[in-house]
Amino acid sequence: MKTTNLIAAALVALGVGSTVQAADVARIYISGAPAVRQSSTVAIEHLIAAKKQPGDSIHRAYSGPNILTANVAYWSGVRVDGNGTAGTGTGTYTIKLTYNGSASGIQAVAGSINVNFLADSTDNAGSGQTDITNGGTPAPETHVPDFTFADEFQASTPWIGTNSLATTANATPGSGATYTTPQVYQTLADDIVGVLPLRVVASPLAPFSNLTPQLAQQIYSSSVTATGFKVSQLTGNQSDISKGVFGLGRDKGSGARTLWNSDTGIGTVTVVKNWQPTVSVTNQSLVKIVPFSTGSGYTSAPTVTLSAPSSGTTATAHAVLTGDKVTSYVIDNAGTGYTAAPTLTITDTGSGGSGAYGTPVIGGGTVTSTTQYANQKLIGLNATSGSGGYSSFGQLLTAITATPQTNKYYIAYLADADAVVAKAAGAVELSWNGVFLGTLGTYGNIGGVVNTPTGVGTSSPALSNGQYSLWGYIRINYVAATIGTSQLLVEQAIKNQLKTADAQVLLGDLNVQRQSDGGVILQGQLP
Repeated sequence: MKTTNLIAAALVALGVGSTVQAADVARIYISGAPAVRQSSTVAIEHLIAAKKQPGDSIHRAYSGPNILTANVAYWSGVRVDGNGTAGTGTGTYTIKLTYNGSASGIQAVAGSINVNFLADSTDNAGSGQTDITNGGTPAPETHVPDFTFADEFQASTPWIGTNSLATTANATPGSGATYTTPQVYQTLADDIVGVLPLRVVASPLAPFSNLTPQLAQQIYSSSVTATGFKVSQLTGNQSDISKGVFGLGRDKGSGARTLWNSDTGIGTVTVVKNWQPTVSVTNQSLVKIVPFSTGSGYTSAPTVTLSAPSSGTTATAHAVLTGDKVTSYVIDNAGTGYTAAPTLTITDTGSGGSGAYGTPVIGGGTVTSTTQYANQKLIGLNATSGSGGYSSFGQLLTAITATPQTNKYYIAYLADADAVVAKAAGAVELSWNGVFLGTLGTYGNIGGVVNTPTGVGTSSPALSNGQYSLWGYIRINYVAATIGTSQLLVEQAIKNQLKTADAQVLLGDLNVQRQSDGGVILQGQLP
């Protein structure tokens, strides 16, 4: 697949200098869906690398150890349009980005609601910044996003037109139900830039292999009790009648949740029930190191070092080179006793290489109890009802990969990139309505022409030709009437970068289209 190469290329740009040549002339605020974080961050990095001129320097700050996994990021000195003389700063921008959720991003842009961004004081601070999506110290900068990355149609959310759904930010204290004055959500411009496929996964050892929309509707029904939905309806075996299956899911801000509710036929206005297993994680081990950047220039494999658990044995691994790049990692000893993923350190042994980076993934643990996680129908930012489901992929990963209680199993829906990690940690992929998504990056169309497969595209045959239905569009949304000239310029540049190169699945590699989330899959490419 091309993703690894794109990430490697994007991260090459991280080693620039630390002195901005002149003040930025415009500020761009972006919110978005974590499910498309990898593609959209890579697109921004590619634009920076393409437009950077001699004498320019870029400041970066971001939460966590890696900008491609960060929930908040900040760039200054960015030259998007390429105008100006090198070193003068003319035509440069500050870009601030917060991945607060697809539905939450739509709500914020359509309703002019402030979102938390890294403050200017963090400029040039590099990695390890505080994830300020929900506040914290240092205090975040708050601002209405200029545009947002989404993976659902605005019409699939409540955040369009006039409604009376309250948020904690502006409802009458104690009401929790309606706005003092009904809120108006503007209709957003909708630039579709790519495709986001989902996969369905289940607990390790799950005795079933397929899920249908009808079964999914029942598993997520608000009437499911603590015994779960009968596994015998998934397997057809009478011996499984005493076994239960429970639905796990994401929270109110997730676009993946909207896609799932739409394609299953559950609907986004139906009250559903999620569950939250309690997991003992003291016995987790390393299961995989996902390569995020291959680096380059290595003539011998660099040394891989993993931090030790607070109690247990330390995992060990080694890097594998293809040419001068680190393309994979082999686990030599999985270790024991991890309660959080270890820190990975890559050390070159004098070969002259640099830039390799990977993310360790731990799995295992044991479910000790299963509790109801009540879930209402609302989606979006700060909804006073409608919470429920996991607020992060990491939390969901722990639950879906743990060893389940006897005769109890779990299912979950995940964006493809997250599903790959979950499967590496022990989760089992299920077919959807009898069809597997298959391996992405095995099917494409020459020049975007329908039915001319190259065999080296970004899609898969089942997705491209309409067999597999669990997917939605990646889009960029903004208020066309009010977006600033500079902000629109940056939006258009990112749109073109995603549409032509960096979206995980390019629009041109699909031979089908749909007009709504979960809608009928039609012949022909999207116009």
